[in-house]
Amino acid sequence: MCRWSDANVYKYSTTSVTYGSAARTTSCSIALATPGSTTLAASNFTYTGLGNPADMMVGDTWEKVGRSSGWTAGAIANVCTDEYFTGYYLSCQTLVNLTSMHGDSGSGVFLWDGNGSYNITFSGILAGATVWDHNDSNGNGVFSQIYMQIYPNIEVDFGDYFTVHP
Repeated sequence: MCRWSDANVYKYSTTSVTYGSAARTTSCSIALATPGSTTLAASNFTYTGLGNPADMMVGDTWEKVGRSSGWTAGAIANVCTDEYFTGYYLSCQTLVNLTSMHGDSGSGVFLWDGNGSYNITFSGILAGATVWDHNDSNGNGVFSQIYMQIYPNIEVDFGDYFTVHP
């Protein structure tokens, strides 16, 4: 069976979840191999749409908020490339030069115009890291390049089960 994407299933342990939103932290790191803040900000990001893969160009800035490395941003290095990762191939992945750490997999990757509103466009999910940079003081691996799966590939695999807003 050939797959184009990975899947995320979330279980919330609180009733204060706002659907269509993503956690935002207090600051973003754009420096490679430098984690961003993991301190939650007072307001979240709000998903306002889905990114168009035809508009995704090498050099564009994408962002994510990961459990371990926090809010980081970086430039697209390659679009629609096939990646071999721990025994299997992932078709049509987008490579992004941004910082991630173990535990960040499954983070939403998004476009943000940075205009002060916290509206973002969902682009895909962080599926894994490809370039190891160093270990932090706790021995955790810090990576400087990720691959992500764009939302149309997720939709191909999961059809009606794919949703950003329930």
